[in-house]
Amino acid sequence: MPTESDFLAAAAMFDDAGLVISAVPGEVTMVFGSDVCIGGQLTLEIDDLLEVTRIGCRSDDRAFEAMATLCRERAAIVAGYAAALGIYNSKLQSYEWGISRWERNRSDYLNDPSTYTDPGRRPDAPVRPGRPASWVDL
Repeated sequence: MPTESDFLAAAAMFDDAGLVISAVPGEVTMVFGSDVCIGGQLTLEIDDLLEVTRIGCRSDDRAFEAMATLCRERAAIVAGYAAALGIYNSKLQSYEWGISRWERNRSDYLNDPSTYTDPGRRPDAPVRPGRPASWVDL
């Protein structure tokens, strides 16, 4: 399963691929230089081929942009889940300390209610955050 850094690395690769593909040459003179003789049927056919190639590359570039955006969105989801787990783990440590203290206080109270006060209700355990999607991995 991809991690946050995996998604960010993939987004960077899609961005790089988009830069490469968007550098497709333009007119015949841009491809072959200014020394090339232009005109005639061959030039028209090459211009048509280059135009079809440019259209395909623009479409591919948009697809790369969309994939990079999706990867960054997924990286943010993984990061958010990691942050939520960090908060949960912190609350869990506090809960474990609190429940231990509550159990001691409860035991003291049950053994001698005239000296100790009722510790009240048992502390509630924190709720672990649910995984946002099956592809989330830390």
